[in-house]
Amino acid sequence: MDYGPKGTVRVLTEGPCPRLLTYHSSTVKVQQPVLIITHSLQFVKRARPFFFSAPCFQGPLLYPALEICQVSRGLKVCSALKISERCLPLFRGQGILYSRIKFCQASAFEHLCKLSLISLATFGRFGYNVGQEDREVPMLRWSRFLLVVSTLVLSTCVRPTPTVERPLETGRPSPTPAAGPVRPAALAGSWYPADPAVLVQAVDEMLEAEPPVDGAPVALIVPHAGYVFSGPVAAAGFRQLAQGNYDVAVLIASDHQYPLSSPISVWTEGGFETPLGVVPVDSDLARALVGANPLITDDRAPHQGEHPIEIELPFLQRVCPRCRIVPILMGTDSEEAVGALADALLKILPGRRAVVIASSDLSHYPKREDARAVDSTTLAAIETGDPDQVRATLATMMRQGIPGLVTCACGEGPILVAMRVAAGLGAETITVLKYANSADSPYGDPNQVVGYGAVMFWRYVPPDLTPERKETLLRLARHALEAYLKDGTIPAFETEDPVLQRPAGAFVTLRKGGELRGCIGRLRADTPLYRVVPEMAVAAATEDPRFPPLTREEVDDVVLEISVLSPFRRLMDPGQVQVGVHGLLLLKGNAQGLLLPQVAVEEGWSREEFLDGVCRKAGLPEGCWQEGATLYTFTALSFGE
Repeated sequence: MDYGPKGTVRVLTEGPCPRLLTYHSSTVKVQQPVLIITHSLQFVKRARPFFFSAPCFQGPLLYPALEICQVSRGLKVCSALKISERCLPLFRGQGILYSRIKFCQASAFEHLCKLSLISLATFGRFGYNVGQEDREVPMLRWSRFLLVVSTLVLSTCVRPTPTVERPLETGRPSPTPAAGPVRPAALAGSWYPADPAVLVQAVDEMLEAEPPVDGAPVALIVPHAGYVFSGPVAAAGFRQLAQGNYDVAVLIASDHQYPLSSPISVWTEGGFETPLGVVPVDSDLARALVGANPLITDDRAPHQGEHPIEIELPFLQRVCPRCRIVPILMGTDSEEAVGALADALLKILPGRRAVVIASSDLSHYPKREDARAVDSTTLAAIETGDPDQVRATLATMMRQGIPGLVTCACGEGPILVAMRVAAGLGAETITVLKYANSADSPYGDPNQVVGYGAVMFWRYVPPDLTPERKETLLRLARHALEAYLKDGTIPAFETEDPVLQRPAGAFVTLRKGGELRGCIGRLRADTPLYRVVPEMAVAAATEDPRFPPLTREEVDDVVLEISVLSPFRRLMDPGQVQVGVHGLLLLKGNAQGLLLPQVAVEEGWSREEFLDGVCRKAGLPEGCWQEGATLYTFTALSFGE
């Protein structure tokens, strides 16, 4: 303890266990800075007295608190902790202020409720709120204070679970075992189910609910909260690994607790354990990574108890049971560290069947509406494929003073590394697969949320539509049109052709006497070509609001054209639109407009006229694209009768 002026005190917490601290007056006026919190990474913030040091938080007790009280570089820690309703009875009648406090893991177990006492003793009564003005706060009555502290000492001061040196387990869905240190599961039973059968069922149900994209990831961004919050979003990313053939997953996350990586730490041998078995480390690749740059170290200590890599592993075990891993933690988001890791990975990954996975949540702790706006802006920046744009965008949003916002992405460094590596390995297409935030969960609080996004970086290869395949699709479209207008059904069709089985977005255009008679399509590539084409042919004939439904008498007079769409790419510079090559998708407010690439050619438009045209298509005035609009380009393989 470091006493300041009379009636004041500064506290620095160190040592292996919580200690009872005595004040020399009944009132404490907090000074600046009050505390260096040794487990909270690289920051010194204005904090109310905090009595408990890092070693006593090691193990699974730590993480549910950190889901709300996330600690990372630059975060304003614990501006408002929360505790589940299930825990509140423990504190009623204790004279402790708990109305502002609640765990984000609402399904907390009893031992998590005990951890809540830490939050209450250190933050509740003292009104901890980083950035608050200094104020005098009354001390707890000693009887209540000692009751709380004694509970803490008994329930939380435990030694960290040691790394177990043993051969990897056999008989599990994992590659050939290798001897080495195994990191025990730290989150099973709290952040995700500990029972293997229950875990398999939960993960498989989430994976099966997500549609595949037409391609295999080179890199992914996935969230890392408890499964009740971010599991479905993570599943949307991991579902795509089934489209590829991988033997190693490089998992990158930021440190969320002490000790820190210095600045990049790799677990180079052995494996990581989950209830589904041990996932082996690709030791050769991990050691090659360490040898590629002196900033990358072989250091297991930062990995002990960390959550953002472990939480991803059950998904990986289900979709890629033969995959080995390279677990990487970053202690800083600095440009030096990002560049060092990205360059090292680009040295060792070419020629390997590898996927890079950045583990990161998005915005932390604003209200739901603000979170959606912040996260939309972050994801839009990621869609540009420009890491510098992402870094600048996040910095700009952090300067805007959005209430409750303490970070736009807790894994900014891993995201930037994944983007650079994906681009270096030839991934030119970026797809946002899914978005949600913690308020979308029945356990979430709309006034304090964490955002979750799944993003896929991949190489798009257009389908090989030979003349025979084009003829098949045109025939399917016409047969569907004729049958539907006759009896309201679309004929069943099956094919073993892998090209026609590919999911794709597609439009079908109907023309009669050279004039448009209907045009409708599906933007998302989530339906096989052989199904989406006949479905869109019927929709163009019967659902285009610009025209009356097509009649049976008109069928022979219409000519069909099919356009198979590429993925959409975010457009930041309208000057990059290529007339005759690009189609345009415009989003502004609730309005949306799309024009196929051939439209600009048929109309003889310039680039600006094309952009004005897509505004009119969205029901907006010309020039709407110049401010506040979101633009995407795409290409199309078009062919007709």
